Amino acid sequence: MPETTPKPIAEYQGDTYCCDLKAVSEAIRLSGRPMMPGQYLFHGGKWPAEYKYGAMFETTRPLSTTLCPNIAMGVPQWHDRAYRNNAIELFVLRVSEPHSKVFSLTVKI
Repeated sequence: MPETTPKPIAEYQGDTYCCDLKAVSEAIRLSGRPMMPGQYLFHGGKWPAEYKYGAMFETTRPLSTTLCPNIAMGVPQWHDRAYRNNAIELFVLRVSEPHSKVFSLTVKI
């Protein structure tokens, strides 16, 4: 990963609704790395109403995930999304055949 986070990704990290998603996708494509088959990722949020629980679905926008389920459950609470959606659900994603790249953010301690 580059030493500094590309600007579109940094903006997405701050507010996923007020950024240029095409620029974010392009930044991930240019500076991201392939995911490993068998890797588990977690995403906290609300399951799309148009899909049955457990069904496969495809998203056309960047999807923010983490390696830690506790972090995944905390993000929607921090952004008030859990309150607005009246729900919080944990998505457990397993990478089977990676076709996309991932951009890993550096944890600052």
